[in-house]
Amino acid sequence: MSSLLELGPEVHSTNFLEQLHWLPIEWRIRFKLATATYKAIHTGNQPYLADLLHHHKSIRLTRSSSSHLLDVPRHNLSFGSRAFRVSAPQLYNSVPLHICQAETLTFFRRHLKTYYFQSAYLVP
Repeated sequence: MSSLLELGPEVHSTNFLEQLHWLPIEWRIRFKLATATYKAIHTGNQPYLADLLHHHKSIRLTRSSSSHLLDVPRHNLSFGSRAFRVSAPQLYNSVPLHICQAETLTFFRRHLKTYYFQSAYLVP
């Protein structure tokens, strides 16, 4: 027991969260934001959020033109990057394509949590 206390509280709590299969807070925020973005794009239940998101339109025909990326608007201020209209497309574009193309919200959430869990705990 004393060896766990010597490692520090953050190591102990991280192991505990991993055993419970919970995402760390930073990754939970990402999960919530990505889920809200998916809902806004695919369900239409949140039109006020969907109005802030725009699909990227490529000038040239490239392989990425059919990848359903969102356009990330430019911002001038440092806190502008935290706005939904900027942070949601950045985060959503970083999610693997097979997850973004999920047909149901349940499928999206299940695979997104697995992806984030592996990113948070299994990658050194």
